[in-house]
Amino acid sequence: MAKERRKLPRLRQFYRCLCAQYPTPLPTVLRLRARPGEPKDFGGCDRVASGRKIAIYVNPRFAASSCHDTLIHEYAHALVWPHARVDGYRPDHSPEWGIRYAEIIEHWTTGDLEKKSWEY
Repeated sequence: MAKERRKLPRLRQFYRCLCAQYPTPLPTVLRLRARPGEPKDFGGCDRVASGRKIAIYVNPRFAASSCHDTLIHEYAHALVWPHARVDGYRPDHSPEWGIRYAEIIEHWTTGDLEKKSWEY
């Protein structure tokens, strides 16, 4: 499969790659729109479907590079969403989040993840 050239299909392609490479504790869903009630935010991460899924919001009104960075940032939140404490968890920038975020960024900047994402 070729690398998608348009912003929204490329974000979906990269999201599918992240899901395959970095499994999350709960299923995730990508929502390419502003987070409800936060039209000026770059994105967010919330529980949906009665807590059974994590919604990752990326606001498409921003530049492609910003949307891409937001997707990585919010996906790192989804990675550290705890199994047992789902009800009381609020996404933050904990040391655990920083480690997972850095893993993805490092994998991306070496070029491996970007090329691999074309397959999705």
